[in-house]
Amino acid sequence: MRKSALILDDHPMIASSLKGILAHSGLFDLITTSHSLLDFQSIGQRYQFHCYLIDISLGDTDGRTIIKDIKKQNPSASIIAVSSHDHPRVIQSAFKAGADSYLIKTSPIATILSCVNA
Repeated sequence: MRKSALILDDHPMIASSLKGILAHSGLFDLITTSHSLLDFQSIGQRYQFHCYLIDISLGDTDGRTIIKDIKKQNPSASIIAVSSHDHPRVIQSAFKAGADSYLIKTSPIATILSCVNA
């Protein structure tokens, strides 16, 4: 079965970096990036992804709301909240929204791969 991932981050450099790490890992056959809620919504209507990496701070949009929506539409999807915030309340709020894992943007590549692989 083909595995797919979608990365939603409003910083293109972060999204591209994560895409490169995932592509190099060989874990996914399809990796898509999105930089805005509007773009994400148009892509999301076409595909059901296995794994989502969602930035929780997307400018005017709260990524935790998007995480909740994904879980409603695709309960079996794996969702990794991605953030530069490491405060326990922020992390807990991501899990409460439905994230399966939480990844700090300053994490080493090995940690990113371990998180996605799990």
